[in-house]
Amino acid sequence: MVTIPPESATHPVRSHIKTMERGTVFLPDGFPVKDRAVLRVILSRLVKEGLITRIAPGLYLYPRPSPVLGTYAMPSLDDVARALASHEKANIAYSGVHALNRLGLSTQVPTKAVYLTDGSSRKITLEDGRTLLFKKVAAKNFAYTSTVMQMIVFALREIGEKALTEEMISRIRRILSTVPADDFHADIRLAPEWIQKNLMDLMEDQQDVHGPLKPTV
Repeated sequence: MVTIPPESATHPVRSHIKTMERGTVFLPDGFPVKDRAVLRVILSRLVKEGLITRIAPGLYLYPRPSPVLGTYAMPSLDDVARALASHEKANIAYSGVHALNRLGLSTQVPTKAVYLTDGSSRKITLEDGRTLLFKKVAAKNFAYTSTVMQMIVFALREIGEKALTEEMISRIRRILSTVPADDFHADIRLAPEWIQKNLMDLMEDQQDVHGPLKPTV
């Protein structure tokens, strides 16, 4: 049986939360309370008080008031994913379908936010019905220097070589122009062979038009 903590025990937790930036997603970790059961009671008390909001089991929000909504703004799925990854000390990346949307290669918005991770596979359903799915993959998927290169490779793997359209190729060519040459050459070796060939061809097209890409300093 959990002993109901006195109100005085709530003060340090309340003070700790108030040092956070509004809109922060957090887990019951790092608070000056050793007994986890007591901490859960304190956090429940602060939820009832309105200081914080419980957005999923064991997941809380220090809400940012929204004058437009007349209540508070819910965090983005990316904010939630980053909080969970930080807590687990894991890497995350957009899945292929998610990467396609982020890069503008598809207008289809994924029905679920799917992230690749080197941490635990899990599914999180938020109180508002939104869902995050974490799929565990090999650590080499997080060896990329450039997040953009990582997303391009994941997106191309999702599309498949035979499904590439001229419009997609044109879009990828434009995106590649933003990737520093050093990052490109460091990351290209991580891609499957058919993607390496396609990206090298596109990069050569860039050099033909703009001259050799110079390594970054």
